[in-house]
Order: sequence, then structure tokens, then C-alpha cells
Amino acid sequence: PTVDLRTGSTTIFTYLSYGDISAYSEIDPASIPLTLRVNNSALSIGPYTFDATNFAGRALTIVVSGFLPPLTNPDDPEIGLVAYTAAGGTGLVLPPVNN
Repeated sequence: PTVDLRTGSTTIFTYLSYGDISAYSEIDPASIPLTLRVNNSALSIGPYTFDATNFAGRALTIVVSGFLPPLTNPDDPEIGLVAYTAAGGTGLVLPPVNN
């Protein structure tokens, strides 16, 4: 399925699917909630906390990793968001917001 990446009611990227690479989008260097919304569905995943305050003026790549609620293999990793700097290395796993 395709997903949108949203912060609050603002859609940052739309109709992303496996293997897609989007253009860059500028965000404020603040702590923002990010949510994945599955297109043509009422399913939303998240929100995840992304604290961008230490990344002002830097390029980051956010990767959607894992699987939607696994239907065939409960051992599949759950879907989540991981941020990487241009330097690469270990990604920063974005934590889910505690409700």
C-alpha cells in the first residue's frame, strides 16, 4: 500500500510506496510528531516523536522500515521510522509517542 507522511494535519509526503525516494522537504528544527497514513484506508500508524532541534541546517533521510500489522507472519518487524544523517552510520529510531 502507499502511505502519506504527516505532521499534525499537514502532509509532508504523499503516496509513498516500497522503494520510493522522495524529494527533500524543509521542516522547522523542533520536536514534531510524525504519522504514517495508509492511503485509501482509515489506518494511521504513529505518531512518532522526531526531535529535530539538533539537526538545524542539516539534511536527514527518514526511512519507513518494517511491515504493516503482519497478517501472515507475526515474527515480521513492526513498521517504524528511522532517521539517518548524510554521514550515514547508525540510524536514529524514532520512538512512538506515548498516549
